[in-house]
Amino acid sequence: MLIEKKGGDIAGLDLGVPQPEWCADVPRLRQGGVGAQYWSVYTNVANMKTNRSLHEALRAFDVVHRVVRSRPELELARSADDIDRIHRTGRIASLIGVEGGHMIEGSLAALRIFHELGARYMTLTHWDNVEWADSATDHIDHIRKLAGIDHIGIGADFFDAGTTSMVPGLTNVSRYPFLFAELLRRGYSEEDLSKIAGRNHLRAMRRMEQAAERR
Repeated sequence: MLIEKKGGDIAGLDLGVPQPEWCADVPRLRQGGVGAQYWSVYTNVANMKTNRSLHEALRAFDVVHRVVRSRPELELARSADDIDRIHRTGRIASLIGVEGGHMIEGSLAALRIFHELGARYMTLTHWDNVEWADSATDHIDHIRKLAGIDHIGIGADFFDAGTTSMVPGLTNVSRYPFLFAELLRRGYSEEDLSKIAGRNHLRAMRRMEQAAERR
């Protein structure tokens, strides 16, 4: 999360007005047609060497919760039904994703606590290997070939307002319609786009929720 680079201080941050320095704000989320979005909990993989990953992850969770509470347009979502409900109210559903399995420091107890704090996905790795998974970086066309259209979702990883990290023309959350226009040009159907934009995610969340109830 880019906010972490500011020391987690949100006192002067008003996401209700355009924030050119940031990768997302409420006006641009509205412009991009975003009804639900993930806040990323992230700590540098280098923290694995000093056993600080879990500590820094908890600090990032705290920042996310404070940011979501700071805006009436946002509400924390913990389930697929929450997303539907919040979207119907005209607000933006805010979810939490954990960007790298290194942050649980090999502990399933930590993973369960992350879930209690609102995490609804965790990538196995980030830019480095962990003891139980190797790192890679997963493309829409490539994933469709390997796993099929039912297993694709959008994970843009905006973190620096697109100044150095993003594809030209896809520099912030307002540009999602251009991404989908390009997919249409490549032959993806409206049904495909509906799945990529959210239906796949909601299906996966509901299956995860069912699995969590059985544990």
